[in-house]
Amino acid sequence: MLIALLLTGCIQSPSIQGAGQVPSAGENVKKVSFTTTDNVAITANLFEPSKSNGKNVILVPMLGHTKTTYTALAQLLSSKGYRALALDVRGHGESMQHNGKTISHQSFSSTQWNAATKDIAAA
Repeated sequence: MLIALLLTGCIQSPSIQGAGQVPSAGENVKKVSFTTTDNVAITANLFEPSKSNGKNVILVPMLGHTKTTYTALAQLLSSKGYRALALDVRGHGESMQHNGKTISHQSFSSTQWNAATKDIAAA
């Protein structure tokens, strides 16, 4: 079973303690990467539970944020038995390569934004 959390608009950078810093993820996390059907390289952090409940969660940060925004939540979910995948969606963080070219969400067209659903589908 897959549970997808699209957590958008929930966090504002000025109120995040240590914003801009990469939180320590611990030993249960590994960096993974995959390619979407339209050839965008996506990077994510995968948090593996020590004892799985058989459920998966995809964490998708809001515009302008990266996978590290949800490190603490992913660790909590992992401690409860969930396998949590925190994505850098296209044009953010480490997911800025498309067909060998650098891309940025700051210059996306509406078509490029709509294609971002492929990032979640690939996960």
